[in-house]
Amino acid sequence: MPATIGVIEPAPWLSPGWVLKITATVGVINTGLATSLATLAAFVYNATARFVGGSELTLSEGE
Repeated sequence: MPATIGVIEPAPWLSPGWVLKITATVGVINTGLATSLATLAAFVYNATARFVGGSELTLSEGE
């Protein structure tokens, strides 16, 4: 029976540097996707508002 029963050793690739690289990569990809989707959503909104005519709101002060 080995003497290391019960000892859990992390995989060699599970180091703080590796985890930071993966986390940074996922963050950059998420930022790029969110920016792209927000730009596309703004374009669709503006095109729809232009096609439909938009809405007009007039505010006035109470007397």
